[in-house]
Amino acid sequence: MLTVDTTTHSYILSLLGLNAGDCIMVIGAHPDDMDYATGGLQAMAAAAGLIVINVVATCGEDGVLDETRWPKSSLPKTRCAEQDAAAYILGAARPIYLGYADGRLAGYNAKRAIKRLRDLMNFHAPKLVITYGPDGLTGHEDHQVISDWVTRAFRLYGTDHGELWYIAATPEWREVIQPHLEKANAIYRAPEVYSDLVLDLDLPESILQLKLLAVAAHASQSQPLDRTIGGLELLEAWFKRETYRLGA
Repeated sequence: MLTVDTTTHSYILSLLGLNAGDCIMVIGAHPDDMDYATGGLQAMAAAAGLIVINVVATCGEDGVLDETRWPKSSLPKTRCAEQDAAAYILGAARPIYLGYADGRLAGYNAKRAIKRLRDLMNFHAPKLVITYGPDGLTGHEDHQVISDWVTRAFRLYGTDHGELWYIAATPEWREVIQPHLEKANAIYRAPEVYSDLVLDLDLPESILQLKLLAVAAHASQSQPLDRTIGGLELLEAWFKRETYRLGA
């Protein structure tokens, strides 16, 4: 296991305005979504003594990228096991799976889903909740639904308990990263771009390496994507910077 420089501990706590023992809740639609976008922040937060909890709406059974190696029949079990491994690498708690069907979140009862998320927030008392913005970052409908559910659940939870952040695409992200995601058919609609960020995080090398290990743990997704978009160098350029804006 790679170690993290202890000088990053006070750094990330000061950036987030949190104390050791506080909880961060990261909520996504599929295994791997949040590790690609927030893995560095998760690793830094966990190393600094924060409790990091991933909530994953589905087990990603529609994410078939290589049927010969990762068949759809076993993909839910595979992807959840990959998410468990990635969380361990980053120092996060074991993920919470909501058990919804991949690609079909819009068909569920929103009020019930929002209540489930609010109940999780009430139980774990996060000081910071992170999810997608309303555009879902990649335009995936599941991402957009989760953004709506989390935003509404957070309002019920109460803004006096903490902050809601959205993962933010920047002009640089659209210029450098988006074309490669389009090549891999991993983007459905161009996201809105933002410069008014609440956090623009350039990951230290040790944290970047932890994040890359966590992404590699999602082998059913990261190995085919790596081959499609052009290799590790691009992934490092993509993953080194994480950007967030204040949620609604």
